[in-house]
Amino acid sequence: MKNFFTIAFILGLATSGFTQETPPSVPEIPEPVQATKDTSEVHMNGKKIIIITNETNRDNKSEPSTKTISVFSTQRNRVWQGFEIGFTGVSYSKDFNTEIPVGLEYFEPIPSNSINWAINPFEMDIRIIGEYVKFSTGLGYIAKNFTLSNNYRLYKDKDGITRGYQDPERKLERNRFRTGYITIPALLHFNTNAHPQRAFRIAGGVVFGTRIFEAYRIKHQQYGHNTREKYNGGFNANPMMLDMRGLIGYGGFNIYASYSTMGLFNPGFGPEVYPYTIGISFINNY
Repeated sequence: MKNFFTIAFILGLATSGFTQETPPSVPEIPEPVQATKDTSEVHMNGKKIIIITNETNRDNKSEPSTKTISVFSTQRNRVWQGFEIGFTGVSYSKDFNTEIPVGLEYFEPIPSNSINWAINPFEMDIRIIGEYVKFSTGLGYIAKNFTLSNNYRLYKDKDGITRGYQDPERKLERNRFRTGYITIPALLHFNTNAHPQRAFRIAGGVVFGTRIFEAYRIKHQQYGHNTREKYNGGFNANPMMLDMRGLIGYGGFNIYASYSTMGLFNPGFGPEVYPYTIGISFINNY
């Protein structure tokens, strides 16, 4: 009997050994990943929580390009690329004289109704002193409109010279001469801040253009009906344009003034007039 209890006791110990549950294994904590980002640690109930903050573009603004010469880079101080609109008049001499000489009454623009507009899609800027002193050139298109007063209409005389005459029998409701040019600027500009949205600027230079069209449009009443006349070319407009330009601005806006050093018409074949413009430009510097 004593041997029986001894054997039973040994079997009980062996059975209890087989029925014990194997303790679960503890997963290894992976090594933290090295990153160039800000991290914060929070410890809770024996666990570590890592919070990763991406500091790229915290203020949603990209950094300016570091290139010396740039065409398409963003966040650069620019003075040309964008859209502009202005009001146009003319001087009757190279030294800026707006007093109309006798015999040129037929070419007196109405500035409030003579609109210049331009689209300048490309600008290449060159850093001289970072974003603070720069040179810019590019490519654009400008249309110059001259709405004429005094009921004069343009014509070419027998010698091929553009002149004007007043028709007392017709009241001109529209009397507009237009020219269009492909333009290339050469502008030096100074900026107070490396970020264009916060920069005041001043700039000066020239804008060269080659004419691609000239047109003359008139509208008047004849026999009780509206009559429109359209003439494309043939009025001796100068094939070249060379405007001096100055501007001041802030952020994406500039106020500019330009004055042509070349006459609107070929010398000796039309009125001696030199266009000027005052306007506003909306610059793509974002």
